[in-house]
Amino acid sequence: MDKQYTTDWLTPFLWMWDKLLTPLEDGGNVLEVGTYEGRAACHLLYAYPDIHLDTIDNFVDTYNEGFEARFYSNIAEYEGRFTKITGDSKVELPRLLAEGKKYKFIYIDGDHSYEGVKPDLEACWEMLEEGGLLFLDDYNDHLRENPFKFGVDSAVNEFFFYRNDFKIESNIHTDYQFY
Repeated sequence: MDKQYTTDWLTPFLWMWDKLLTPLEDGGNVLEVGTYEGRAACHLLYAYPDIHLDTIDNFVDTYNEGFEARFYSNIAEYEGRFTKITGDSKVELPRLLAEGKKYKFIYIDGDHSYEGVKPDLEACWEMLEEGGLLFLDDYNDHLRENPFKFGVDSAVNEFFFYRNDFKIESNIHTDYQFY
């Protein structure tokens, strides 16, 4: 099935994703915060046929109308293997947490402001299974030639600086993704 994507920020990182995500070969629950047109969601569902994916996105974008329709078109073949949650992650993540949801892998690529990343990271951390994997997008964005005004770096650095309840098995950072 032909996919309809307007951008490709993900493909340069898929070699690393597939290297690190081998635990998903056994299935499990996966959460994506910020799904946009569904490129990451489609890759995960294609590469790991035994997972169930929850996606959260408010599907509000002032510069790219129609991306919710593209999301549906792109992900339709995986119907029954994903749950689309439309809403603000600051509301939806606490709801999932209250429901006792746990995830083997979480990918955060939603609101890139400090005020958005920090609560997303805090809630997602609580839902991450022991030994689970957490990826964040656009870390080190300040290194770009024309950096966006993101708060990913500040939120991630602050969050992990004050924590002692995690273990880094492998410290891998490639370009603008933090694993």
